[in-house]
Amino acid sequence: MENQQRYIKTHAHHQTEAYDDQADRYLRIEQALRPLILSQPTDQALEQMIVEVKSLLGAEGASVLRCTSGSNRLIFAAVATPEAKSLIGTKLPANAGIANWALQDHRAVWLNEVQGNPNFYGGIDAQTGLITYSILAVPMLFQEKPMGVIEVVNKIDAPFTSEDAKILQLIAPTAAIVIANAHLQAETQQSTHQLTVLHELDQAISSSLRLGDVFHTFALHAARLLPYDYLFITLLANGETSLSYANPEAGLPWSIGEQWPRRNSIVSWVTAHGQPLLRHNVAASLRFAEDRKLAEMGIESTLSLPLRVQSKVIGALHLGSREKVAYHPDDLNIAQSMADQLAISVENARLFQQVRTGQTQLKTLAQQIVAAQEQERQRLSRELHDEAGQALTALKIGLELMRNDVPLNAPSLNNQIDEAVALTQMTLEQLRLLARDLRPPALDTAGLDPTLAGLCREFSRRTKIKVDYTAQNVPPEPLPDLVNICFYRFLQESLTNIAKHAQAQQVTVILHYYPAKVSLTVQDDGQGFDTAGTHSKGIGLLGLQERLELLGGALEIEAKPGQGTQLRGHVPFEVS
Repeated sequence: MENQQRYIKTHAHHQTEAYDDQADRYLRIEQALRPLILSQPTDQALEQMIVEVKSLLGAEGASVLRCTSGSNRLIFAAVATPEAKSLIGTKLPANAGIANWALQDHRAVWLNEVQGNPNFYGGIDAQTGLITYSILAVPMLFQEKPMGVIEVVNKIDAPFTSEDAKILQLIAPTAAIVIANAHLQAETQQSTHQLTVLHELDQAISSSLRLGDVFHTFALHAARLLPYDYLFITLLANGETSLSYANPEAGLPWSIGEQWPRRNSIVSWVTAHGQPLLRHNVAASLRFAEDRKLAEMGIESTLSLPLRVQSKVIGALHLGSREKVAYHPDDLNIAQSMADQLAISVENARLFQQVRTGQTQLKTLAQQIVAAQEQERQRLSRELHDEAGQALTALKIGLELMRNDVPLNAPSLNNQIDEAVALTQMTLEQLRLLARDLRPPALDTAGLDPTLAGLCREFSRRTKIKVDYTAQNVPPEPLPDLVNICFYRFLQESLTNIAKHAQAQQVTVILHYYPAKVSLTVQDDGQGFDTAGTHSKGIGLLGLQERLELLGGALEIEAKPGQGTQLRGHVPFEVS
């Protein structure tokens, strides 16, 4: 009996010790994850996490390798020891090393004698001067998609075991979720920025029909998405291609109007094939006629894109940078979208210039230009609303489904996912606003009066500036579409200028139907300006004036410094 009691006490003591060890292990695992759960998933948080992992497993070193976008190449993102800091940003060769082995097999891999193993990659030891004896690598997977690898090296005084692997396998899924969340947030923010710039670019280059204004405005906006050291535009006319624009800072060795060779040049290749051309390290391969001069300028990377209008190539857009690999294949879609917008505006401006001498022809063709612009805006609006909107909706649903994979003991991670869902919803609302600005659906369904009223309400809600809108003598029959869109753009540009420059508290908008004309008046109580000044009309007002004149109308401006501004646009139209 006494021996039996002693056995029970001893067994209970060992069980208590085992429970204590397990509790301590989970506590230390939670401590390792805390930097990621309690802060934004930055490389600094990954470093704090991997330092805790190194201590938890009693190892000499540890690191986090993340998958690069697109290629899934592993790159060192965080290390646990100062001696290994030089590894940050280093890419592991494809299909080399224990980390790639673990990632490809989707399982934990550990070796306690790595030197001489055919899967071991010794280049990292050569870079750091450290010697790896043993290694444990565990993949970070999110919904079977690789996010990266946690790697621990040289366990002190003991070999790596399956228990060590289990500890990392408890940490890896949460780390993968947090990294995936960071990727989604970054992609959403980048997408929103690109769509916003594209929208602003469309508005800017569509506001004037002067080719010089279009080129200059485009160059300013293009730099916000694709940095460049030179930007030049070549146009095709009568079978010949010539330089039509170059940013003044570039110092290009070619002159405006200079014709390009029909063969063996970047320009001729892009124009002939109608396809983009992306090049890195120009000096290493002097393939085209321009290459030697570009190399003398120190240009390393070039990106050339066709300017296409209804499948017809009218020229090319060319960007260059002194940085190696300045442009990536992922940039091609956004760059071609910019080029397509430029092509439409260039074609519109060229058509406008060609018929400028004949007033009747000018009005007819310019109206076609405006109609084409509005059709393109309508197409962009549909794409933003349908394609991008559906993608963001799918992203939101995916984020909400992620909650099912989050451990119950990670409330902060749930909060981060909630924030990502809220960010996606906000982006979705911004896209809807952009789509509406491009082409308000109410203009086609409800008519001009309700659409202008809605624009005023939205402007007042967004800017907190009071707007009084009235419509007088509204007839039952609708106005032509060109007149409707003209007055909508008139009010849109006027309110934008008031928000940016007027410092106004009150705005009055009046839509008035007269027997022989329709007018729209926008008056504010802001700071006004001197109408006699050289800059009294910006590109936006000049664009509005051109739209009105194309319909046989006119723009009237009344303003004095400190006494507000009144804009009145009117178009002749017989109201029965």
